[in-house]
Amino acid sequence: PAKKRIRKYRKEGGAADLVRVEVLVPPNARNEVLAMASRMRAEHRQNKELQLLLDNALHLYGSRILDNVDLGRLPDLRSRAAVAA
Repeated sequence: PAKKRIRKYRKEGGAADLVRVEVLVPPNARNEVLAMASRMRAEHRQNKELQLLLDNALHLYGSRILDNVDLGRLPDLRSRAAVAA
């Protein structure tokens, strides 16, 4: 059971879509690297949530949203979500 729980956590847990990275940096740059990693995680979470919302909107209202708009021509996720909203 414990191994199954660990496998499930690594597949579906809170950080399932993140990878661990180890880098060597000068001591005075440590805080900068930690801050950058924190920003990257926050941006990843926001994009992941936005993608889920967009997918749900397309599932529920796809025919209305895609009636006059080709979302593939829009440059990024934020602009696609804005059109869907």
